[in-house]
Amino acid sequence: MWRKIKEIPFDFTRRRVSTIVETDTNSNKRDSHSDKTERLMVTKGALEKVLKVCSFVENVDTGASFPLSVGACQRIVQMEEELSHDGLQVIGVARKILRMFTLQRINVMFHDFFAWILNK
Repeated sequence: MWRKIKEIPFDFTRRRVSTIVETDTNSNKRDSHSDKTERLMVTKGALEKVLKVCSFVENVDTGASFPLSVGACQRIVQMEEELSHDGLQVIGVARKILRMFTLQRINVMFHDFFAWILNK
């Protein structure tokens, strides 16, 4: 089961929302010494804004990841334009596995973000 840790809310500048979630990946709950926690940042929002913060793309059919090249980015945008032309709205979704040092940096980012909002 996933548990929400933090969230950077949607705003019209970023045009995306990011949520940090964690789960206990230990299959044997009786052995508390082998507990492992997996943390992810999940981001969703305007496709062009999400693509700008991505380095890799995942093939939906195979699950294989590869670097997000200019060509791959152009193909994704072209698919979005075709779907939009058919009246569908497309959003980008990205995920990142977080390590402990990344989580510490995110805590600083949250502090700075909310300080910025309060000083507006």
